[in-house]
Amino acid sequence: VGLEGSPDLVWAREIAKKYNFKHKIKVLKLQDMEALFKKTKKMLRHVDTLSVGVGSVLVSGIELAKKDKLDKIFTGLGSEEIFAGYHFHDEAEDIHEECWKRLKTMWKRDLKRDYAIANFMNITLLTPFLDETVIKTAMRIPAKRKIDKKNKKIILREIAEDVGLHKKYAWRPKKAAQYGSYFDKCIEKLARQKGFIFKQDYIAQL
Repeated sequence: VGLEGSPDLVWAREIAKKYNFKHKIKVLKLQDMEALFKKTKKMLRHVDTLSVGVGSVLVSGIELAKKDKLDKIFTGLGSEEIFAGYHFHDEAEDIHEECWKRLKTMWKRDLKRDYAIANFMNITLLTPFLDETVIKTAMRIPAKRKIDKKNKKIILREIAEDVGLHKKYAWRPKKAAQYGSYFDKCIEKLARQKGFIFKQDYIAQL
């Protein structure tokens, strides 16, 4: 899901072609976006630019899944928290303490938003990285296997290579959904078109 030329679409197409994956995409245009942002905003209780940007990616993905009559989708929620994927982990004195902190605050930051959308759209989110056994196992892994000065989520990338993913894909830098899809750029552009200096002011008036 994304705008034409967005990094997420470029990488997804390339990987699907290389490995012959069955692959479906949804390409949106700028003129589609305001209606999508309005739709997403209606599903959320607490509304800000980040929630609408990230949430709109999820809404678009769920709409695509529902065309195939799917009622469950997998998400990667939790991987950043337990495998040290945030910039906060770079700055932390105790990596695992920061992992626990981020894990404990996930409901307010991510889960509340995504489950509000999933419930509204009547679909089940499956979160394998939040499985209790996965969390316990991950938190026993030494911090140096998760993050160093150059890379985050190191052990996940190593596992990806072990199961056959090319290094080019396994080690590419991660972009948050709203940036990899170019949805955040759309919010900024639409805000300017409507005469708003700040993206949040544009989102607030939708």
